[in-house]
Amino acid sequence: MNIAFLSSLNPKDIHSWSGTLYYMFHEIAKRHYVEWIGGSLYSKMQIYHKGLYGKDSVFHAEDYSKEFGAVISMELQSTYYDVVLCRDYFFLAYISTEIPILYIGDTTFQLFNSYMGIKDKIRIDLYNEIERLAITNATAITYPTPWAKESAISYYGRKSKDIDIIEFGANLSDVQFYKHREITNNCNLLFIGTNWNMKGGEKVITIYRKLKGLNLNCKLTIIGSTPPYSLDDPDITIYPTLDKNSKEDSELYSSILDNSDVLLVPTLFDCYKVGRCVGFLRFAHKNESSRKV
Repeated sequence: MNIAFLSSLNPKDIHSWSGTLYYMFHEIAKRHYVEWIGGSLYSKMQIYHKGLYGKDSVFHAEDYSKEFGAVISMELQSTYYDVVLCRDYFFLAYISTEIPILYIGDTTFQLFNSYMGIKDKIRIDLYNEIERLAITNATAITYPTPWAKESAISYYGRKSKDIDIIEFGANLSDVQFYKHREITNNCNLLFIGTNWNMKGGEKVITIYRKLKGLNLNCKLTIIGSTPPYSLDDPDITIYPTLDKNSKEDSELYSSILDNSDVLLVPTLFDCYKVGRCVGFLRFAHKNESSRKV
């Protein structure tokens, strides 16, 4: 099949959407012809916006949903595609085409605003309407969780039969099965997250210190972020960034995972947890905006 992969993020970049787009794109490309569209359009619209309102003005892609829809609709007419895979609701809302469209997401705006914290009612109403139009415009929809599917049904009015739950795969190339081993008095803890606050970094430090207080000989490795204060502790190792495009970093990442006993996931909000997990301790907040995976 000829597939249009419609995304503002580059699916050929392993960092896009935590690697999910990269692996999704390349797996599909093994069996079909896949063309990424939308990236240059998104960049051009940003430049257009800055030209109109100044370089310091904030660009909201949702404000240009109609323009995106018009341009993409014409582009889809210029090349033959069997199906469109779309990631962005602001691209999908106003598309007019006879080509089947599969909308791929991990959440809805109604759920995600718990994380974004938008208070402006005008913007909330606009974004909800764009999400509703995108969900309505899609031929079919996939989410990785019942949580997101239920929002599309109850809040945006899509029928259950039009939505499938398909879990995302690992965002790593070298996926190995974790070999269970008993946790003794020596325990290697692991925390992975780029947003220290929303991923529960403070809870990780609290957990680590409490375990130390129980005389457990544990070590903590932090990947992806840095605490906003100094941690002078020889048993804490911090890697602010590890680049999966780098062979050296990728091998280091794999080695850290292989040698960890417990993955700490005290996140305040997660749409879907991807990657290779070595075990779980869940210490998530009990509130409606949290998603525990």
